[in-house]
Amino acid sequence: MVFKPTVLVSEAPRLLRWRGRMGVPGVFDGLHSFELTPLDRGTHVVQAETFTGVLVPVAGAIIRQSEVGFSSLTDALKKRVEATAGS
Repeated sequence: MVFKPTVLVSEAPRLLRWRGRMGVPGVFDGLHSFELTPLDRGTHVVQAETFTGVLVPVAGAIIRQSEVGFSSLTDALKKRVEATAGS
């Protein structure tokens, strides 16, 4: 499935939030964000997604696929950062 998301907030290097829609508003919308918080040693990254709309109750497969994809993205990011930090 292809979405053309709309960036809602871009506050580098702290926050990126966008919304993807299936058709018209209220049918199936996904609000996704990455929030980065500096720590004494490193950065805490929170990735979140909230789905709303009339199709959410029957869109389990789409939501699970999205969760798997974003989990893979987070895992790849973690591996890349840890590899770079070890260099």
